[in-house]
Amino acid sequence: MGKLTTTYDMLVIGGGFAGITAARELRSAGWTVLVLEARDRLGGRAWFKPNALGEIALEMGGTWIDPRERYAWAEAKRYRLQLSQPVAGAWPSTWLVQGRLHRGALPLPIAEIPDVERLVTAFSGAAGRIDPGRPLAEQNLADLDISLEEYLERLRLGAATRDLAEVFFRAYGSAEARNISALHLIRRIAAAGSLAEFVMSASGYRLREGTGVLVAAIAADADADLRFSTPVQAVRQDATSVAALSAAGVFHGRSAVIAVPLNVLKQIEFEPPLTAPKQRLSTQELACAGIKLWVVVKGAPTDFFANGRAAGLDWLESEGTIVQGGALMVGYGPDADALDIADHKAVQRAVRSFVPEGEVLAIAGHDWRHDPYARETWAVFRPGQLTSDEPSLRMPEGLLSFAGAHTALRWNGFIDGAIESGFRAAQETSARLQSLRLQGSRQEQA
Repeated sequence: MGKLTTTYDMLVIGGGFAGITAARELRSAGWTVLVLEARDRLGGRAWFKPNALGEIALEMGGTWIDPRERYAWAEAKRYRLQLSQPVAGAWPSTWLVQGRLHRGALPLPIAEIPDVERLVTAFSGAAGRIDPGRPLAEQNLADLDISLEEYLERLRLGAATRDLAEVFFRAYGSAEARNISALHLIRRIAAAGSLAEFVMSASGYRLREGTGVLVAAIAADADADLRFSTPVQAVRQDATSVAALSAAGVFHGRSAVIAVPLNVLKQIEFEPPLTAPKQRLSTQELACAGIKLWVVVKGAPTDFFANGRAAGLDWLESEGTIVQGGALMVGYGPDADALDIADHKAVQRAVRSFVPEGEVLAIAGHDWRHDPYARETWAVFRPGQLTSDEPSLRMPEGLLSFAGAHTALRWNGFIDGAIESGFRAAQETSARLQSLRLQGSRQEQA
């Protein structure tokens, strides 16, 4: 990377997919760029970790891309990255609902089969109201911006169908049902194209060499200056410049892109202060307080997929691979405070809720909820946030533009959404810099 200069055209705060994409696009437009990253690596919540389980490299966070996710898909093609064979989404074959472990596609009494049809019809009809390319606040959707819990209650489903639906959809929200906006999930169905395709979009394609390869390719293309291990504590701006303050020093730019997770935004002191909606959302925080962990389980099948109310997990799925004498499995749970992934006995109990005969041999994971530079797993909005304050997250403030998967329109919370937001923020800031340059030129001529 080039030598650090005193003042840059652009400061990019945050080196996840959003920030590094913005940096690349700004560099390609000819601007000087400095990326300030709090971690010792790029990628943010997309972290392909070598030797995560012995010699096994694993994705600690974001993993999947899909042809419907046009930004992420285009980036993989742009850099000619190898993709895995597609992994089809599927319904769980094991369920833990109403305190009982069931085997089979849908453990429901025959009398409740019509409830399933009503459930599918309701979600499909709601998704049909949404244009995922437009801000949700503009689409008269406040009746859907309620908790998943309340949305399901309004459908008056049978007890088994109600419980099954909650544990299934909750797993996509990385939070408890009372904290997840139904509209957030319904937008995902609209983006996918249908409820069936929504299920399919849970999987898709992996980058064979991991998400880190894509991050590195974008960063190499950007050739921006980088400062690692540099958490920004304050951002100050006036009419003509921006200063980012950290323990490592003060960095100056003519404009800036703020590309940190929403739950982290409140940890940065802005002068002048951010507008009330941004402050309010960051103070409220997004709902995504869950966990992702990897386990090697002796006695578990390699074609296992379970969903339900376990002791800290609501999703457990085999990866089809035997390693270290057991099946490699990935699990998700709605509350990082309910399951300590460093507690082997607690993880063992959670896994045995789904695989009673299983023995956990090894555990790997990262606590994103308590990570000071994440404070969340992926972006999932709370009831009421999407149709009130969410549009503010994309609004520039002075010389600042804002990026991150939480600001995306279509695939909000995904790698694709982060890349989408990086393009948008780069376009905004490039136009701003062009305008400032033109104004300066006119003043010189005058």
